[in-house]
Amino acid sequence: MDENHPVVVKLPIGNKPPSVNLVDDASLLAKIDQLLACNAGEYIDLHQLVLVGQQLSGKSSVSDHIRSEFPKIKADIEKKLHAAEKVLRVLGPKRQSTKEQRQFLTDIASEFQYLANSASRAQYVLSDFFDEVANRRLATVAVNRGEIFAEMMADMGHEFNFVDEETDGDDKDEGEEDEDCDSLDVDGSVTPSFGDEPLVTEDADIFRYVTEAEHITFPRSDGILEWLTGVHRKNRGFEIGSFDGSLLTMTMQRQAGKWRALSKGYISDMIAIVHTFILDLLNHIISDKKLLGSLVPVLSEHLQAKYLRAMEQVDFLLSIELEGTLATYNHAFTEVLGKCRAERVKNELESRTIVTKDYGRIVRLDDIVQAHQLSNDEQVVQEMHDILKSYYELARKRFVDNVRMQAADHFLVTGPNTPLKLFSPQFVSGLASAQLDEVVGEDQDAKKQRAKLEKEIGLLKECMVILH
Repeated sequence: MDENHPVVVKLPIGNKPPSVNLVDDASLLAKIDQLLACNAGEYIDLHQLVLVGQQLSGKSSVSDHIRSEFPKIKADIEKKLHAAEKVLRVLGPKRQSTKEQRQFLTDIASEFQYLANSASRAQYVLSDFFDEVANRRLATVAVNRGEIFAEMMADMGHEFNFVDEETDGDDKDEGEEDEDCDSLDVDGSVTPSFGDEPLVTEDADIFRYVTEAEHITFPRSDGILEWLTGVHRKNRGFEIGSFDGSLLTMTMQRQAGKWRALSKGYISDMIAIVHTFILDLLNHIISDKKLLGSLVPVLSEHLQAKYLRAMEQVDFLLSIELEGTLATYNHAFTEVLGKCRAERVKNELESRTIVTKDYGRIVRLDDIVQAHQLSNDEQVVQEMHDILKSYYELARKRFVDNVRMQAADHFLVTGPNTPLKLFSPQFVSGLASAQLDEVVGEDQDAKKQRAKLEKEIGLLKECMVILH
């Protein structure tokens, strides 16, 4: 070792190092030189290598002292290295080039799809994400809301109760509410009894797709025959003992007049459920609020088109059921119609029955003949009622299933092109370079911070190699 080599030992006389080398270990001195050469003092305190006090006796004492300080310096380097790497992790992967940006967003989209698919398939055990908030269990929330829709359609979807329903204990007047029934929101959607939080959210991205305020009344408990009589008298032609098929379309439209509000209220809730889930999932995956704020507007335009498509499907189904030709190949229609006619005859003969010991309840033949003495108009109205009831019940169940399976499930939750499928690696691959940079590109402050951290981490790792 050169006698004039700089020494890091400070003696009590003067501030300059002596010309005499007080370190007798060449490898130790080399490590000191390397630390000084790489400017380690910019990030770590090297005062441990400076001796203050009386001159120690002999080179070996100086070497031993400096060697004993190295573990302290190494611990300091490890601490600073861990802190710098932690800050760098918060910044996330480097995303300055188009390739880096696309890969970064693709990784996020892949995680989004994994959790979104799990949610739509009710595979909640795959992530703790579903345990934190009940409404994150998307498939369950969707099924429960669909069940409420079916119940509301059955209980409130018709304008008039049919004749056999008027005596089933339903004594409510028009507009009277059942305390045990789910309450109706002003937009036609319902507040479900299975959860404590409202499903509909007021979000600018979906506001124009939810239904306008509309009050839903309970069915009228009586008066259907009077109403049908009025319709027949105002629209009858030259038919004898029958009625024109257009009267069935007319009465069906009036009887099913609440379908529009109830079905659109249902789809409004489903849109809100899906949209809220998407935003919640994005917030869960993306901790960078700036990135989230840039990504959501890019997705929103495409999401809105999908929400609109679901609502358009409801309009399509409504037009088919209420404006198109009434038709069915379902054999249940004739079965229900036959039961309606038989039930009506039974009710008419109920008061004429005679209880006998040998044969039980019987009806005399003459009473049967007299029980059927109806005018032509009465006969037609009764027939209109029975046909309307038979067809309405079948059409209602068909409509509920179609709205659920097509508009809600296919277009919003489980189909191949739902809003949940939008943010995917395929979507990211279709983004232009400029759009990618706008969404996930780092700003100048982030770039400077990343460069500084990378330089610091590189130097600290170099120091760790020197001290090894």
